[in-house]
Amino acid sequence: ARLLSDAGCFGIVLEKIPAEKRGEGKVQISVQGAIREFDAITLGEELETGAPIKVVEVVNDSTLLVERF
Repeated sequence: ARLLSDAGCFGIVLEKIPAEKRGEGKVQISVQGAIREFDAITLGEELETGAPIKVVEVVNDSTLLVERF
């Protein structure tokens, strides 16, 4: 996940992410040409499956904070 600290990474939601950090979903993003999956939370509205997202912050090695792109 360290590679993502440049943020500006984009991807899509694989499993819907509940609004306002109420739970985790899953996202798929491209990291240096490889497709990777991460758990993800969001501060705002629920993000449905298939929604385009961008990485805001790396919470820990397996979890990202994302928002709708």
